[in-house]
Amino acid sequence: MKKIIFFITLLLIPFCCFAEEIDINVNNTDEVIRTIDEIYNSREPGKYNIRFSENTVDVNRVNEYYKNKYITDININTYKYKDYAFIQPIRFPLILNDNSFYLDNLNKKITKEEEEKLEKFSEQFLPLFKGKSDYEKIYMAYSYISSNAIYQSEGVFENLIDAYVSAYDALIEHKTVCIGSATAFSYLMDKLGIESYIVDQIGGYDETNRTYYSLHTYNIVKLDNKWYIVDIKYGNDMSGLLISNKNYKNDKYNYDIVVSDEDYNRPEFNYSFDNVNIINDSDKKNKMDNTKDESIYYVVLVLVLIIIFLVIILFTRKKKNK
Repeated sequence: MKKIIFFITLLLIPFCCFAEEIDINVNNTDEVIRTIDEIYNSREPGKYNIRFSENTVDVNRVNEYYKNKYITDININTYKYKDYAFIQPIRFPLILNDNSFYLDNLNKKITKEEEEKLEKFSEQFLPLFKGKSDYEKIYMAYSYISSNAIYQSEGVFENLIDAYVSAYDALIEHKTVCIGSATAFSYLMDKLGIESYIVDQIGGYDETNRTYYSLHTYNIVKLDNKWYIVDIKYGNDMSGLLISNKNYKNDKYNYDIVVSDEDYNRPEFNYSFDNVNIINDSDKKNKMDNTKDESIYYVVLVLVLIIIFLVIILFTRKKKNK
């Protein structure tokens, strides 16, 4: 029994380990500011305490610097994808404790490797749009994301780093939430030369810290000199394509751009992604992992059947002996 408890304890150890807070000691205001920049630019996720001695740091100056550089104002709710996907505008406030600033850098850029994979994907994918009209390009981009990206519904916003919010997540990993889909769509529109923006539906605003949270994220796109809403649905549901302001029925946003009051007439046309072999490293890895998972499944199944068989034999022998 003790051995069983010991092994169970070993199995539970990984689930009981949490990331520790990292303490950084500084001597003055400039070092605090420099440290904040280093934390964001290091791309190392974590919780940081920037500690200093009493009366050595100008707290107001640090707060002002952080707000100006790392906090997004509610009045700015329309973004290009580069401002949104590569550096998240959903900023957490800098918290002042006793002689320390607490910083949680969940606002993380995608890595250089991810950027390179995204560009490689674009080189393979964009030739499909050659010779198409702007409407067809918008339709195809929406359709591809809707059909291939799977919405992740469980606990993703507990950690924005793993929250599937970038174009890389939607187009390469095929895992997304609304922010990731909007980012991926805007990324493709930029590549195709079609003007589009990402819009946040504001859910709440902290005036003191100038921070907000978003209830939903979607796009607006320019087509035939009019602006339309593109709110990507999943499973090849095209109902969110080129919707008017009037029919979207959502008044918790504030546009700098006037959106059309009539939906765009969406004629169907023939197109296909089937004959194009766009397999990236992530896809290959996932397929290999799935194959491994299936192999493990069959091994476990065989072992279980063997154990059941042995138990039956032992039971039968005992019965005969009686």
